[in-house]
Amino acid sequence: MSSSSNGIIGGFWPSWYASSRPPSSIPTSHYTHLFYAFVNPDPNAFFTLKITSEDKGLMSDFTNRLHSNNSSVKAFLAIGGATDEEAKNQAFSAMACKPKNREYFIQSVIEVARKYGFDGVNLGWEFPYGETGMKYLASLLAELRGTVDQEARQTGKTKLGISLSVFFAPDLSLMSSKCTLYPATAIASNVDFVNLMCYDYAGYWDIYHTGSIAGLYSNSGPYSTSYGIHKWIEAGVPPEKLVMGLPVYGRTWKLKDKNNNGIGAPAVGTGPEDSKYDKGYMLYHNVVTFNDTRNATEVYDEETVSCYSYSGTNWISYDGVKSIEAKVKYAKDHHLGGYFFWAVGQDSRNSLFTAAWNAWRN
Repeated sequence: MSSSSNGIIGGFWPSWYASSRPPSSIPTSHYTHLFYAFVNPDPNAFFTLKITSEDKGLMSDFTNRLHSNNSSVKAFLAIGGATDEEAKNQAFSAMACKPKNREYFIQSVIEVARKYGFDGVNLGWEFPYGETGMKYLASLLAELRGTVDQEARQTGKTKLGISLSVFFAPDLSLMSSKCTLYPATAIASNVDFVNLMCYDYAGYWDIYHTGSIAGLYSNSGPYSTSYGIHKWIEAGVPPEKLVMGLPVYGRTWKLKDKNNNGIGAPAVGTGPEDSKYDKGYMLYHNVVTFNDTRNATEVYDEETVSCYSYSGTNWISYDGVKSIEAKVKYAKDHHLGGYFFWAVGQDSRNSLFTAAWNAWRN
């Protein structure tokens, strides 16, 4: 599973952060695996990976940074992800539905990974809806595994690692009226480890009530990290292959009544935000600044194992040091494969990364 006997300690590095947080700034000592996010298949080029001129320089800088000074950190190329979700899913579906397309894609993935010095690849076709989409995902994973293994045998090079980013639970009917199950058997057989996106349980899509965006537990339904992990294990993926996702951001709401300010309180919209492209989204270091400058009340909710803060009618759900420590301890106690953060560079003080590292190692 991992070159480290201590499991996966991962972080995704968004390439669009390069101008303010370049690869040279990545604190590699906190990780065993780091993911370059993202590149995608190009439907206009036989579904080979679309590598921009900017990607070429950044990918080289990224892998050089991770492999410098005898570092043992593994560099993974993340393909897919949340960028342009609808277009990306259409491209993945068109690629995966035909054997020849899958062949072109897989060969391109291996070629790019080798050319730029990556140790592995992460596939982020996160929501392949329907039985057909899941069938194609199973075929893609099996063929990727077979080709990666064959390439290592033929070249004598160290085998590329394969990981997969998925919904927090194996049943996508939680997002859709249709019952759609991930191919857990194919995943368990062909993937080295699985990144569970254990966040975004609540947000702008439900603006009328506050919610915990990444609670370990829930008292109001299945949206919780413990539920998802239990279901993945029940589906047949070994716990040691499951890697718990942790958010380094918050989701915000505007309270209807500033005096009614708990989880599930009535709200009338989103609160302060960092980006017009993602409503009610706030990077963790800005959450910390908000709490400090607004004299916000900070709450650690033991029932859900999550944090929230509020000032006036502004309300933010996030993971703080205490919830991160508790969740990483849960991962360790339940013999999971490790944890990963979305995303590197969103905690300027590295307080969450340090808390998680210490909780996992101690």
